[in-house]
Order: sequence, then structure tokens, then C-alpha cells
Amino acid sequence: KIYSNFAMVELTLRRTLKMVGGVIYEATRMTIVSQDSSAPTGDLNTDDWLPSLSFIQNLNDRMNVRIAYGKTLARPTFREMAPYTTFEFIGDYLYEGNASLQRTLIDNLDLRWEWFMRPGEIVALSTYYKRFANPIERTVNPETKTIRYQNVEKGQVYGVELELKKNL
Repeated sequence: KIYSNFAMVELTLRRTLKMVGGVIYEATRMTIVSQDSSAPTGDLNTDDWLPSLSFIQNLNDRMNVRIAYGKTLARPTFREMAPYTTFEFIGDYLYEGNASLQRTLIDNLDLRWEWFMRPGEIVALSTYYKRFANPIERTVNPETKTIRYQNVEKGQVYGVELELKKNL
């Protein structure tokens, strides 16, 4: 079960500058048990506050620059947390769950330039950075054909993205 609530506000700070901010509250209650009573129970019981804040600067009536921060999360799937092993018919792999997996918390930072050429058309260039706490990694043992899941301490990803949308 996932319970959630959110609040958001949009404020015009100046004629060409807008702020959008908010927060999401999410409560996760996830329990996975095995028919084998000696197997551990997979429990994920978390309460998370996920804030976000962005600023949009209008350079002109068809161009913006945005900077944004947001906190998000990624929960383990049932298969990843299952306190038992399942079989994948395609590829003949065994999936071994990890009942002690934690959810991943993610800090996201984005900077984006947007040009709206005509209605429905856009050229945008973005750069982003994401920092992960407790990311879930998949390990593969090709000899035993076993896939296992584990949390690692941290991770990060960053990059550049180009978006083009043109009406033809």
C-alpha cells in the first residue's frame, strides 16, 4: 500500500520569473512473505517527504531557462524483495530476492533551456545530475545463472539531453 498527499504552489516573483514549489508525502507499507516459515519477511515501511522547487525565467515570449531540484524515490519490486527464489523461463535464470532491500532516495538537479518555435514545437537543451542513496543493483552469476539484488551505498548519474519536436 502506498499512501500519498501533496501540496504545490506557483508564484510569479517578477514579470519574467516564476517559482513552482511543492512537497509530496508518501507512506509505503509493503510486506512479502514466503510459504517457507523459516524465510525472512520482506518489509518496507517508510514515510518520506519529497520536496521540489523550480524557477522559470522567461527570456522572451518564446524562450525559457529553468532550474529545478526535486527529491524522488525508487522502491524495490516484489521480485527484488521476495524472500525466495523464482525461475525465469526465458533465459533459464533464477531470481533470488533480498528481503532486506531498502528504497532508493534520489536528489535530482536540472538546468534546461527551451525555445518554443511555434505551438506544439520545441527545441530544448538540458543538463542534469542525480545523486542516489542506497541504489538497488542487480548482480548476475553466469555460472549458476542466478540474479541477486542488493543496495549499494551511493551512486550518481549526470548528462546532457537534446529534445526536438517539430510538426510536419
